[in-house]
Amino acid sequence: MDKRIITIQQFYDNLNADNNISGLGKAIEFYIATGYDEMLTIEEIEEELQNYSKNLPTKADFTNYFDNVITNGYLTHSFNGYMLEHYRKNGIGAKLEDAELTENFAILEKYIGVSHYVARYAKSIPEFYVTSPGNNSIYYALMQSPERLWHGPLSQKNEENPILPVVGETKSQYAMRIVESKIAKRNLTEEEKSIVREAAKIIFDKLCTTNPMVAFIPIRNLANSYVLKSGIFYKSLDGIPEMDYVRSKGKTLWEYLSSQKYFDATKKQVDTTFFCKNYGGDWDWSELDDLSVLGTILPFDDIEIVQFEDSFSAVQRMLKQSGMEDGTPFNFDRALLSYYYYSQPKEKTVNEEKSSKYL
Repeated sequence: MDKRIITIQQFYDNLNADNNISGLGKAIEFYIATGYDEMLTIEEIEEELQNYSKNLPTKADFTNYFDNVITNGYLTHSFNGYMLEHYRKNGIGAKLEDAELTENFAILEKYIGVSHYVARYAKSIPEFYVTSPGNNSIYYALMQSPERLWHGPLSQKNEENPILPVVGETKSQYAMRIVESKIAKRNLTEEEKSIVREAAKIIFDKLCTTNPMVAFIPIRNLANSYVLKSGIFYKSLDGIPEMDYVRSKGKTLWEYLSSQKYFDATKKQVDTTFFCKNYGGDWDWSELDDLSVLGTILPFDDIEIVQFEDSFSAVQRMLKQSGMEDGTPFNFDRALLSYYYYSQPKEKTVNEEKSSKYL
């Protein structure tokens, strides 16, 4: 296993134990770019990166920065832990054939609802997303997944009184409380209610009980893959608002990299903007924060994995440590929740200025 990835996993574990993953994105950049194998503090890492950018002395060796970042570097793909064995067996990019999951999603969406945001996947060609290492890798991993669940049947975006998580419950229990709330607002027969509950339980047992993962995929394995820059926009289809992709002209990954201002393959130069500094889908910040890879299935042999604590569990632990008792609704001032839960009303989440210190 790449010692850089081992160090990143250890670094995350140490930070997470202190309930503060601030600076992890910079740590990912530092350890990938240098191969340094000592555990530094966030402050020391920031100083090292600043010194490098100003051509000042550093502890680490940035001599092979280009080779570490590009030739032997990575792009990242975040995924639900349930997908791990499927990916190991079939490769990243292979479609998951799970008839039980598909059948029960259809039931849940029939009775509870499916969002237009998620509906676009039904008509898109097979693909998976990658981003450069950094803060967006963390963001995509820590958000509740899959999007199809939290942007669809469990979405509370338009709820006047959303169901809040409470201290002491599991994510599956929280998800089921949302389902019960939605069932109560619909004119369903007792048989239909039972069908919905059973479908929800099957889905939650599979998708709400595992830790999120980040796959570090060697860039060389993707160099000749066809990629598209992705974004989202609203359009009207027969008067119904619908989301769809905005895509630039597709290129191979290497062609795409070669067109970026931070990249010079001839001089073997790549600057630090290769790494995603922001988080949460600001597509203007980095050109490598949201690329879709088309028609590619990658064997799992060379892929490295970093496992994160499930965000729901992390917040539960943080709130318990702060003294909140079981059964108490989450206090959104005591933990970073702005990117932990899809579709929470804005007044229920901390603002971005406050949340930035965690990344």
